[in-house]
Amino acid sequence: RAQKGSSEIKVLYHTKDIRFLLHESIVWTLRDYKIFAKKSSRDRAIKDFRNLKRRLALFPEIKLDHIVKERYPT
Repeated sequence: RAQKGSSEIKVLYHTKDIRFLLHESIVWTLRDYKIFAKKSSRDRAIKDFRNLKRRLALFPEIKLDHIVKERYPT
């Protein structure tokens, strides 16, 4: 029933797990990176280099420290 008769394999997640992951800070950072990529590619396309240079200075930094500490606590 979960696959609805389809023979191809899908990965299914519980809503509880998705709600838990939404509060993870890395998800917000990846969303910021996606927005950054869209805006910077738009600036490149319209050749707005002043705005592009400003965006590149504000590049979102991806930090994985908390994930490593959670995975390997010692």
